[in-house]
Amino acid sequence: MTRDNFSSEAPASRSDPGDGFRATPVRSRLVWNRMQRDNSHLHSSLWVAPVMAIALIYLLAPLLRMVDAHLDRSVDGLGVAGATALFQTAITLTLSFLVFTFGSMLVAIQLHAGRSGPGRLERPRAALAKASGGVCGRADAVLD
Repeated sequence: MTRDNFSSEAPASRSDPGDGFRATPVRSRLVWNRMQRDNSHLHSSLWVAPVMAIALIYLLAPLLRMVDAHLDRSVDGLGVAGATALFQTAITLTLSFLVFTFGSMLVAIQLHAGRSGPGRLERPRAALAKASGGVCGRADAVLD
């Protein structure tokens, strides 16, 4: 009774060209792993988007200045009324963004509170009352 695992013959090498298997060099696997790791890091980090935006601004600013010069447009000729309208627009956009952001946060907090519910809050109160043994009077009054 012989088993294949205990055979006296040496197993065929995986690098034999005749078996259809092509060995991948270790170096290419290491490069691939490094690229995957770096890609994952870039997707999960918060500094990439602002750095890319700054780089884009530095690249596009000269082009936009050339277009403005070609169209004979300038910001200097706005006057008081134009500057006021420009600043009011910027302030309105900023406040709208803040209202949207904080509104979204409130919705997220309410959804999370709905999942945790009051039933989950009652269990710690009962455990605290049981653990204190009534030494402090009413134990759940501290939590109210």
